Amino acid sequence: MLNSGLDIMVDTDRMDDLGRLYRLFSMVSTGPPCLRKTLKESVARRGKEINRASVGIEVGDGGIDVVGNDEDRNGKGKGKARAVAGAQTLSLALKWVQDVLDLKDKFDQVWRAAFQRDRDLESALNEVYG
Repeated sequence: MLNSGLDIMVDTDRMDDLGRLYRLFSMVSTGPPCLRKTLKESVARRGKEINRASVGIEVGDGGIDVVGNDEDRNGKGKGKARAVAGAQTLSLALKWVQDVLDLKDKFDQVWRAAFQRDRDLESALNEVYG
């Protein structure tokens, strides 16, 4: 059902509901593999979203004047442009690292609080992270 799946429960920190979901899926033979697969897909999709969000504007392609020195076409001011580009790249890299760590923390919390530290689900999460 729309807005009632695993992703919504994870996004809204519904640990009790996730715990019930885990217990219900554990009662049927096809439940744990289905939950494992869905969990891996959720983490992988979120990771791809983080990667897409981390791609910034290419700086220094010759078409964009980062510093705003249009009158200086003989090479002066390029150090400033490189410094700005380096700072932007560093900022994007740091944001990417923080977002990936936040994602791992989120699913580790779900694993501990709702999935009863299930080793099969832990290995599924580790497969996606690795």
